Amino acid sequence: MKLEMIAILQKTGKHAEKIPLFEKKKESIKKGLERHAIVKNEKGERKIVHGWGDRLSHKVCSFEDCDKENRDGLTSNAFWVLSGALQWDSTLKEEILKAYDRLDSKYGLKTFEPYFPKTNTKVGRIMRLPKGTAENGATYIHATLFGILSLFEMGESKRAWEQIEKILPFTHESISTTPFIMSNSYLYNEERGFDGESMSDWFTGSGCVLIKAIVWEVFGVRPDLSGLKICPANYFPMKTASIRLRVRNTNLTIEYEKEGNGERQFTVNGEKREGIFDEEKKTLGIYFTDEELSHGDVFVKIRE
Repeated sequence: MKLEMIAILQKTGKHAEKIPLFEKKKESIKKGLERHAIVKNEKGERKIVHGWGDRLSHKVCSFEDCDKENRDGLTSNAFWVLSGALQWDSTLKEEILKAYDRLDSKYGLKTFEPYFPKTNTKVGRIMRLPKGTAENGATYIHATLFGILSLFEMGESKRAWEQIEKILPFTHESISTTPFIMSNSYLYNEERGFDGESMSDWFTGSGCVLIKAIVWEVFGVRPDLSGLKICPANYFPMKTASIRLRVRNTNLTIEYEKEGNGERQFTVNGEKREGIFDEEKKTLGIYFTDEELSHGDVFVKIRE
């Protein structure tokens, strides 16, 4: 949010005197997170914690949680990436991917692993949920999709697609809710006989986040305050894909085709456009200024 406010103030030129305040707040948050949100064990391994108790009495999802468990959390890792914090220290990417490996399951990335037992009274109401249900050690799909967004942002597109396949209801042999609606979560607890059931549907925003993943990450459509960046994922499981949408009062069409030449090439309205390498997403993209977009419809063809 601080970065967005700084960009808005710089773009508009209004209330520019507030920029130093937001810069100061940004640095304060950065120092606080680096100091308290990253923990290290005796082997030098690191984790991004989910949160902490009063006066740092315990750290949730650390190497030694408040119930002495070595626990991982999904959303803290996902939002570290999505907020841009990974740019502070890119070596944390390896630790985040290791956490995702530990959180992975039959039905996708779990919100927490291991679950919180009833005896853990320091983490709020989550301990009231049975093991392997909703947020408590199950695949809670809204959170899983934030993990998927972060995988795309780190250039791990193949892993992201593997996770998308796990959470789509029509890829499951059987489900307990509406087959064409994104479910709330997928339960898994062999002791209680849970194996892929969904607690609810029609009551979740995960469908919207899936659409964001397709638009923002798969096709890489990202408007900013000065124009439009298009940086599609560095891996597509299909041979062809396309999307049509309206951006900045411009009709935008993007078509992707896998030809097997191993090199991504762009054409814009039939003319070749050189790509710009994106260090985070590990692939080529292109950029349009607002002035370019004002000239009419834009047709982007991507071949690789």
